[in-house]
Amino acid sequence: MWRGWKGLGPEVVSGLRYVCRDRWQPYLSVIAQKAGPALHIPDRFHIVQHLDQAVDEVRRAESTRLRGKPLGARLKKMRGKLLRRGSRVRGQARIKLQGLLESKMATGRAWDLKECFDPF
Repeated sequence: MWRGWKGLGPEVVSGLRYVCRDRWQPYLSVIAQKAGPALHIPDRFHIVQHLDQAVDEVRRAESTRLRGKPLGARLKKMRGKLLRRGSRVRGQARIKLQGLLESKMATGRAWDLKECFDPF
């Protein structure tokens, strides 16, 4: 890692405005030391991981709230479908997901917001 920074040269490093980075602690330490004023942007993998966690938290909370009610049954066995990218959900899973989106449930809205990030 240090060779990479040296290879860039001090004038390039001091001019960095944005750094796309992994969350591994040694990377964070070096980046903070070398390019502290630059805006730190997490990599796509970690952003998607956070979005998936948020969708799952919404699903769990809504499932608990709706336990024993007809709408609550729609959330059963949906975790895997909700964590996939929309372009990879096919067949019966797609139909169930579409029904969830049409129901205006918070879980469907959370999944839809996660999918809005995909073009980025």
